[in-house]
Amino acid sequence: MESAKRWIDSEDAERTEVLHNFEDILACALGILQKIVKSHDLCLDPWGPSAVLGTEDVKNVFVAVHDRGAKIRLITEITVANIQYCKEFMKFADVRHLDKVKGNFSISDTKWYTASAVAERDKPPPYLIYSTVKEIAEQHQYLFETLWNKALPAEQRIREIEEGIESTNLEFISNPSESIKRAWGLIRAAKHEVMVMFSSPNAFRRQLAMGGMEVLQEAAKNGVRIELLVPSDRDVAQTLGHVRSALPQAEFQAMDASLTTSITIVLVDHEKCMIFELKDDSATNSRQAVGLALYSDSRSIVTFYAAILEAIWKQSELNEQIRQANEKLEDAYKRLEAHENAQKEFINVAAHELRTPVQPLLGITELIQNAMDGKEKGEITKEELEMLVRNAKRLERLSSDILEVSRIESQSLKLNKERMDMNQKIQNVIKDVKLLIPSHKHIEIIFEPKAEPIVVEADKPRIFEVLSNILRNAIKFTEEGTIRVTLEESDGQAVVQIRDTGRGIDPEIFPRLFTKFASKSEQGTGLGLYLSKRIIEAHGGKIWAENNKDDRGATFTFTLPLSTKREK
Repeated sequence: MESAKRWIDSEDAERTEVLHNFEDILACALGILQKIVKSHDLCLDPWGPSAVLGTEDVKNVFVAVHDRGAKIRLITEITVANIQYCKEFMKFADVRHLDKVKGNFSISDTKWYTASAVAERDKPPPYLIYSTVKEIAEQHQYLFETLWNKALPAEQRIREIEEGIESTNLEFISNPSESIKRAWGLIRAAKHEVMVMFSSPNAFRRQLAMGGMEVLQEAAKNGVRIELLVPSDRDVAQTLGHVRSALPQAEFQAMDASLTTSITIVLVDHEKCMIFELKDDSATNSRQAVGLALYSDSRSIVTFYAAILEAIWKQSELNEQIRQANEKLEDAYKRLEAHENAQKEFINVAAHELRTPVQPLLGITELIQNAMDGKEKGEITKEELEMLVRNAKRLERLSSDILEVSRIESQSLKLNKERMDMNQKIQNVIKDVKLLIPSHKHIEIIFEPKAEPIVVEADKPRIFEVLSNILRNAIKFTEEGTIRVTLEESDGQAVVQIRDTGRGIDPEIFPRLFTKFASKSEQGTGLGLYLSKRIIEAHGGKIWAENNKDDRGATFTFTLPLSTKREK
């Protein structure tokens, strides 16, 4: 005891000693407290407050220090077990709470330093380290200030304990390996939901490369909902495609570049979160790329970051909807522009089509008129009469096509269905179109009717029109060879196929083959196949075309539902 007093009384000597005798420890502690002028700072483990206040002499000296005007500060972990002692300490000291405090030390007037360990609850320390070395005192004063700034006011922690509010953690992790391991552990332990926002496309790829996919798959197998926000770049779409196939349960949202940040956020069950600083995005692995990380289970912090992630998710969804809407508008504009061009082309073709038959009609009628000048009767040759009839029919067909398009566009097309044998219908159409084959073309139309009737319920004139359109096109684009027509039954459908050996379908026309005004020919309005498609579809069938792969020409196919009525 005399040794301790001697050290304390000496203002100049710098010494460090370990005291084991309880009387020396007590005398040293009391001696320091009696000499304190400005401050006494303590950091104690959870059993420390009870050890200090368990000695009445020490407690009284603490009160005396406070009464002299010196400032006393205490850092400890406030628990249910020591809360009463902490409340007692608050009568003469400023107390703060810090989780998981271990060991005990004090600094008095920034020149006396002591440290000890508590072996058992409510018992004095088994030893005391005492030092007046200036550097040691200053270092521990700095340590104390650092811990003080991180600690919570005692009133807040006491209220949490008394009201049953769970304690929250806020932990900074500087070791990237440790922080990544902690985040993966949280994801594996998730019960309901995991939401991750990556700081960059590279951060997303780095996590996949180091095993993040397996961690997410493990969580997904446990029924955990997974949502991933990924900043987009040129290559991310392809990466996301692979991840979607490997992790089909997850929801993905590509983020616009304007929404990206320099942090990665991991949110688990709306209860825990981790925030990672992006230090070097050019790094090849996450351990080199990640800087400081923050872990928290604070309800307010978790709720804050959850709100941020949900807002970014909704904004990304909105941006995607806007992008898709813009694409649709652009596509609609292109289609409108193409439609306008097609209409202009149609007007030019239609004008040509109208002039072509009108001019010979007018020419021949004028010849007849001139030949009959002053006569009651005139003469007209057979060829001239055939030309009149042929061009009159062209006008009739053109006006009929335009009227039919008008009916379709106004949705006033009506079908007068009746039972008919497709064998007979095809033969009748072939008989008529054979007359249209020009004499300079060597074309043979082949059709072998089925032995049994293939009956459909359809509008006869319009099915005639469809067959006639396809066959006339085949004749138009075939110089020589064959046009083969086949008729089959398949899956309740009558299947008609018309295969020619002509030029085939122009690649430029192919994508819009069955649209209005699809024509590159100086003859024809490009309405025939459009009308054919609409007529077949109105009957519940389908029509398509393809160029022959192993031969010249093209093949058109259409189907019609077979009649369900039986022959009486």
